[in-house]
Amino acid sequence: FLTHTGDRTARRWRVAPGAVQPLRLPADPDRLDIRIDPDTTDTAWVLYRQRLQKLDLLSGRSVGPPRTLPVRITGGTVARGAEFACVYAGATGWEIWDLRRPEIVRRSIGQFALVSSRFSPDSSRIAVTDSAQNLRVWDTKSGALVLGPIADANRWYDFSPDSRQLAVTMAGNSAVVWDLASGKSIGEPLRHEVSVRSVGFSADGRLLATGAGDGTVRTWDA
Repeated sequence: FLTHTGDRTARRWRVAPGAVQPLRLPADPDRLDIRIDPDTTDTAWVLYRQRLQKLDLLSGRSVGPPRTLPVRITGGTVARGAEFACVYAGATGWEIWDLRRPEIVRRSIGQFALVSSRFSPDSSRIAVTDSAQNLRVWDTKSGALVLGPIADANRWYDFSPDSRQLAVTMAGNSAVVWDLASGKSIGEPLRHEVSVRSVGFSADGRLLATGAGDGTVRTWDA
């Protein structure tokens, strides 16, 4: 797995029997995001301010030529497989980029102060929360808004493994699961006694775990 910290240092961690082995990538102020390639655990896609580059995680060297971006970006995240990216392009605000074609297709989603973002496992959706605690979900292929704005959403959320549901931590010490096809919430809010600060689906999508600020973790049937 990969970690990418605020000082722009990236580390790859290999989980071996009885040990976790680190490989450090030097800090780079132009590196905005790094994502392991789904086809191999030894390479990753790295989003820089002016390029997209495939990287060999064992040697730290670039793989193939970089892909030059049409504009310099100041923030962003890349989906698994580098098929899409969500970037801040300055005057035009936040945009979803379709990277599957030789010419990048750019779709504007507006000007706002982004707090967190996450692509769905199949890269078909991206969820974004802003500084006003509004959450929105867009379709990455069309740029259409499929959910939201949902008010009072916190920055922690998770897509189900099949990308059909989104679990969101909310103000009011709860989490809510949303169906992305209908745009409606599913069941009752999942409540804690204090603020919910983490949420995640199990790998098979059958369970959902929530964690609160008092250290309490609860599991729910999804």
